[in-house]
Amino acid sequence: MNKAFWLVFIICSINFGAWAQEEKPEKTVAPKIEENILVTASVLPSFKAETARSVAVITREEIKNLPVSTVEELLKYVLGFDLQQRGAEGIQADATIRGGTFEQTLVLIDGFKVNDPQTGHNSLNLPLSVDDVDRVEILRGPGSRLFGPNAFSGMINIVTRKVDKEALGLGLKYGQHSYQETWLRALNKVANFQACTSLSSRKSSGYLENTDFEQINFYHRMQLDFRSGYSVFQFGFSEKAFGANGFYSSCFPNQWEKVRVLFSGLEATHYGPNFIISPKIYLRQGFDQFRLERNNPSFYENIHHNLVAGGQIGFSYYSGIGETSAGLELRSEQVNSSNLGQRSRETFGMYLEHKFNWSNFILVGGLVAYKYLELPWKIWPGVEVNYRPLRQAVCFISFNQSFRLPTFTELYYRDPVNFGNPQLKPEESRELETGLRYEHELFNGEISIFRRKAFNLIDWVKSSDSAPWQAENISEVNISGLEIGLVLKKELLRNIYLLDSMKINFAFYHSEKRLPIEYLSKYVLTGLKQQLILNLGFKKMLSSRLNLAVRCYQRLNGQQAAVVDGKILWTMKNFEFSIEGTNLLNKFYYDAGFLPAPGRWLIAGLQFKF
Repeated sequence: MNKAFWLVFIICSINFGAWAQEEKPEKTVAPKIEENILVTASVLPSFKAETARSVAVITREEIKNLPVSTVEELLKYVLGFDLQQRGAEGIQADATIRGGTFEQTLVLIDGFKVNDPQTGHNSLNLPLSVDDVDRVEILRGPGSRLFGPNAFSGMINIVTRKVDKEALGLGLKYGQHSYQETWLRALNKVANFQACTSLSSRKSSGYLENTDFEQINFYHRMQLDFRSGYSVFQFGFSEKAFGANGFYSSCFPNQWEKVRVLFSGLEATHYGPNFIISPKIYLRQGFDQFRLERNNPSFYENIHHNLVAGGQIGFSYYSGIGETSAGLELRSEQVNSSNLGQRSRETFGMYLEHKFNWSNFILVGGLVAYKYLELPWKIWPGVEVNYRPLRQAVCFISFNQSFRLPTFTELYYRDPVNFGNPQLKPEESRELETGLRYEHELFNGEISIFRRKAFNLIDWVKSSDSAPWQAENISEVNISGLEIGLVLKKELLRNIYLLDSMKINFAFYHSEKRLPIEYLSKYVLTGLKQQLILNLGFKKMLSSRLNLAVRCYQRLNGQQAAVVDGKILWTMKNFEFSIEGTNLLNKFYYDAGFLPAPGRWLIAGLQFKF
């Protein structure tokens, strides 16, 4: 592995060990940071009201009330987010934001990058259960200035739960199509040390032929707090095998796939009198085995192994003129594949950002620079402005750029009907966004509009039905969008019978393509066109609470659906009982690939917590 990576590793280890032994007569006071923070819209944690970007947060309370069994499924209830699922229960899901593709979304766990360099189809293979998650933060729009490559159309940061007391939890779920799920979560806290360990498994016989699946997850997190900071180590493992009927071709309904992910990360944060320094290192190993005929591997089989190692260090300084942040990152990606061959690449990047904060005005400017071995230095600047004309209102405007390097599949994959392209160029985009937030004692509202110009977009295209799919840089695709979010508070709904909470989200996107010739598109032109999400929470009765979620969408390729999901939750002292259902109206529709989405699916669950 590159010597520079090991240098970063040693630096991180030295700082980690030095802080662990640090003894000071007086406690260092860290900059004031509230508990309910966002990390997705700036380098430093910031309040949502202070950001000049469109940011969504799924809170722990919302997670508890949504009818989901996996972390991936939480994302389908987010404004501007299109979770395109093959199969059921998030077993294979693509994350797309604001009309982008699944390759253009960066995925993080507590700030660690977990994207798969082989293909974005595997980036949401997460070693977490729903109960491990404290909140999910979603940045809509370019994030390369903050997080480097791949945060092209947006970014997801999954924040894990911290331990505040000793506890033991056990959960069981049973449902239609022989669905079974069990999980165990143990929490331990002693003085300044805390740890949590979770183990979960689930399986189903499938709702159609060859849609069965089995999955197991393991996750462990340890945190040690010091007087001047803290350190965290986490480790996760996930393995799932599933029938892939219609996932990638309608001609072979007996496809099968197994994927495995191992992730570990180590970070430390040190607070000084007027600065913060935070190094981190991480490792992700991936395995993907695909068969075109489930019981005949000799007919056609691909086996991929990939390894990602990365390190970064960030430094922030507080002064009389604002907050200044800078950082370095090094990332190495390797793949050893029966189809892609042995490939590797390394990237080196740095960022710089400064934040001016006056009474009602916040200005943030910064840039990111990255170097690839085969390419010259690339620099992408950005600027954001936040202005509060009234106590309840915030106006914002931002201009940011983004870029994405092709995956190894886009570069090198070959089969009889799909040809990769080693000559692909990185994708690039520019986006201008403006919006308004308004907070009232009766409701919260937000509206934003944006315009994104994207160049050298990578898509799998063909000129006719009989031609093979070819990975190409298509000329230009411009997307304009309008997003509206409205949350009605309890004070407003107090006199409405049974209703306790209401959230309404609407989005509209318009896409313009400029191509040298007309192509058939596999991914770029399958993003959202319109979206409506309605979440309803009903008043608690007899220790139970009902929540309904209505999701309506239409995509650029004509796909559309209106789906109603729901969950009833009974809460007692030490246990919870739930009944959750998806597609309650049993609508027929296609979500992704050539496989119809599941019909009505009911699951009952029981949780014990001690």
